[in-house]
Amino acid sequence: MKIRNGFVSNSSTSSFCIYGVCLEKKVAKALTEKLGTGGDTSHLCDYFRALIKDANVNLTAYRGDPNYGEFVYIGRSWSSIKDDETGKMFKDKIKADILKLLNNELPNVAFATLEEAWYDG
Repeated sequence: MKIRNGFVSNSSTSSFCIYGVCLEKKVAKALTEKLGTGGDTSHLCDYFRALIKDANVNLTAYRGDPNYGEFVYIGRSWSSIKDDETGKMFKDKIKADILKLLNNELPNVAFATLEEAWYDG
């Protein structure tokens, strides 16, 4: 077996670890209809990124691995927690920001630490 040490320049890996929510495609689509902002919903992740920018909240949106269906993850990276912020404060702020983003139209989804990684080869 060969082991490569160093940077692999031709890899295409996506990964993240955030605290937030995972929206399945049909739930995300239903939210876009309720929010009625008139944005382009053909690319759900881009749509939610635009909403985040307009709402001026400290969140981000990630597209899930397309091999397992279309998902949109909304939340904040654990690496962005502040030194004087407790885990509870961090989570509560994210929940408040997501509720603000979605005009309190949050479907029945669980807040959790979400991790995903995949290779687009």
